[in-house]
Amino acid sequence: MSNLRKIFYAHNMLILPFAVLIGLFVGFRLPLLKSALIALISSMISIYYLSSDGTAFLNTTQEALLKGAVFITEIGGILWGAFFFMEAAEHSGVLASISTTLKRLISNRIALGLGISFGLNLLIEGSSGFGTPVLITAPLLASLGFPPLLAAILPFINCVVGIPFGALGTPLRLGFPSDTFAVDYITLAEKTYAALEPFCYLTPLVSVLLIKRYDPESKSIPLTKNIWAYALGLGAAYRFGSTLLLDHGPDFVSALGGFFALVASLVLGILLFPSPKDHSRPQFHGIFVYGLLLGCLFLGKLILGDQRFTGFPIRQFNPGIVFFIFGILISIRSVKKNFKQSTLRGMRTLGVLTCLSLIVQMTRASGLVESSLGTLPGILRTDLLGVLSWALCALCGTSTISNLLLSRGFLETSFPVIAAGGALGVMMAFQTITGVKAILKDRFQELDLLKKIAPLSVGFLLVLIAWIQIKTALG
Repeated sequence: MSNLRKIFYAHNMLILPFAVLIGLFVGFRLPLLKSALIALISSMISIYYLSSDGTAFLNTTQEALLKGAVFITEIGGILWGAFFFMEAAEHSGVLASISTTLKRLISNRIALGLGISFGLNLLIEGSSGFGTPVLITAPLLASLGFPPLLAAILPFINCVVGIPFGALGTPLRLGFPSDTFAVDYITLAEKTYAALEPFCYLTPLVSVLLIKRYDPESKSIPLTKNIWAYALGLGAAYRFGSTLLLDHGPDFVSALGGFFALVASLVLGILLFPSPKDHSRPQFHGIFVYGLLLGCLFLGKLILGDQRFTGFPIRQFNPGIVFFIFGILISIRSVKKNFKQSTLRGMRTLGVLTCLSLIVQMTRASGLVESSLGTLPGILRTDLLGVLSWALCALCGTSTISNLLLSRGFLETSFPVIAAGGALGVMMAFQTITGVKAILKDRFQELDLLKKIAPLSVGFLLVLIAWIQIKTALG
């Protein structure tokens, strides 16, 4: 192969498989799983064509399969466990119990939807991450009667301030470190938080408008000062809680902030929007199950953190195990049925995750990442770095994977912008869109969700760029 042709392929390796994915899924309306599988095949063909010989290709494939297997085992276990728990929660009456209890505590429907999609969402993000906040909170919103599409959108947009600090996959700890220098995690956590700080208040305010517009039962509810105060109060509670641990590094930032926001949602909701007295017997079964689940997730992270088994690159604590245990406990009589249903619903999500993970791992193992990133236009490496991270994260599906790619071509000072842009890109992650569609029983199409959320994601990205420019100008 000529050097010119080799350079051409090297420069386009990061683009080709994802271009195939988007072209087939959006242009030809091919199912997402089939599109991802064809994109993986195109990536393998290109790497084989670019390899110096068959041995180099086999080595690349072997390394990608080994690293991809570790990633898929960990993340797949978390997602599968979340699917199983939600299946069990629905059939055991846990979801119905929570819905009934929350309606009895807070009378305002807009505040109810915001409290779940912001506070609870961020608490789960900090304790588990990897798409589980959307999978856990979307069915709960749907059980309260919110339209399926809205129930999917709200968790997506409200988890962005917690994604860079997500437990058990914190990109600041696992994705960014380079082999060439030591990373100051505390400084990165502080700078990343500073870049995302406006979204502590922006996403709750936008959520209020979305609920008002797309929820039929909320259209008649006036947007009073109490509602705006409630939204800003949740943002302030998250900001206060998350900053308590910034000086100690990135761990627990979103978990603690989410806990404060969840408590604030209940306290402010009861004070500002009290429900009429109901003398019927209260139902606290669902609240108890969810509270115990969240406590176990947080304790697991607190005790074991990111520790791995000796000589084996698997973390000792996987939230998926907690989800499975709780799912079994609340549905002992129907475990087999729930397991079957959750497996069927999660197959597409895990399939898309597998294909995208292998594409990224093969691209990394081939050694072409650095050369591809080195040829990027200068503006993408400076002013529009957040756009690059946003786009790559949307295509890869998780901020961890996209950060693993970008960390090879940028200096440590760029990592906070990469983290912030990637957090906004998760709003359009293909695999999570597939997952929330499945867990809401396919009551909407993936493209319909993408069309609704894409303008929001782009708008948030513009806010991020403007905010970073302002902070840079002010020093």
